[in-house]
Amino acid sequence: MSDTTAEVTSDLLNQLQSKENKDHLKDVTTTEGTGAAYNMTMYGIEKFNKEKLAHVEVTEKIVLPDSETIQKEKEELENEKK
Repeated sequence: MSDTTAEVTSDLLNQLQSKENKDHLKDVTTTEGTGAAYNMTMYGIEKFNKEKLAHVEVTEKIVLPDSETIQKEKEELENEKK
């Protein structure tokens, strides 16, 4: 961790622990840890039914500028450089 990050973190911690803020902050208790959330996510991924997905045809649409537009842009760039 860099010095500036440590300074910001310690400044933020000091501000949160100040007397003015302690009166306004509420106690928070977590119901489940991050490990439980990770396990639930992995369970959902493992049990996901791929058969329910609908097949979709993908058509790529790439619109390229015509030669006139390219020439105009080149001229504009050259004029800006002058």
